[in-house]
Amino acid sequence: MKDNTNSSKVKNWNILNYKYVLLNIIYSDLDTEKYKSKTKKSIFNSLKTTKDMENYFNNWISFWYTYFDKNKTFLLDIIITPEEYYISFPTEFSDL
Repeated sequence: MKDNTNSSKVKNWNILNYKYVLLNIIYSDLDTEKYKSKTKKSIFNSLKTTKDMENYFNNWISFWYTYFDKNKTFLLDIIITPEEYYISFPTEFSDL
């Protein structure tokens, strides 16, 4: 996601919402399912390798990523729940 703008905010006490505008993409040119699959894998990798995320895991925070095209047309949501990242990384976070 080289060319994008983003923001984040807490939606409620246990959901952190990141919003991205992909500046070089328009809705009609994007295969959203392919992009979603690839991006979700990247997000999981980032969560797995970022030590600072431990506090979020300990507090059962869900991550909600929302993507828009350059015209601010909604593209997709990716939601990662605590259950998903604990199941995906059982050994890494078994002591949390």
